[in-house]
Amino acid sequence: EIPEPDSFSSKKAWKRIVILSAGVSSNILLAFVLLIPLFSITSETYVPEGVSLSGARVQNERIKITAVTGDSPAERAGIREGDTLVSLNNRTFGGVEDVRLYIVEHGNEPMAIELERGTEVIQTSATPEWSESQGKPLLGIAMVRSVEMSYPFHLAVVKAGEATVVGFY
Repeated sequence: EIPEPDSFSSKKAWKRIVILSAGVSSNILLAFVLLIPLFSITSETYVPEGVSLSGARVQNERIKITAVTGDSPAERAGIREGDTLVSLNNRTFGGVEDVRLYIVEHGNEPMAIELERGTEVIQTSATPEWSESQGKPLLGIAMVRSVEMSYPFHLAVVKAGEATVVGFY
């Protein structure tokens, strides 16, 4: 079989490598370009405790309930996944760790809990219960820090580059 002189298989090895690399490079470049506006647009995101958001425009910071343990004080109080924790005993909190510490420190006391569920404000109460496995009192909720954030264009470019590199590996 004689290959066509213009076919891919008839090209020298280095030319085939360049052609294949151009396809891969184009996909990486496209991902980078498409990620820039995503980092520029304000959207809600969950931020792990301790992660810095330096340079980001942050608004509407909240503590979201991501899970409720079955047969826990939280479940019996009507707390649901997706609720936003507003306050415990009329006290607001700056982060998830502050809430955890408060629950441990006031573990044997009933707690007045204020939540947001959509546009509705819900008042309920629960008393944390001692967890043998954790060695501390718990309400039975998992929480995460939720923010609406975006980056200015110049930082969006940097974040898109970082995300592209991480996604490539």
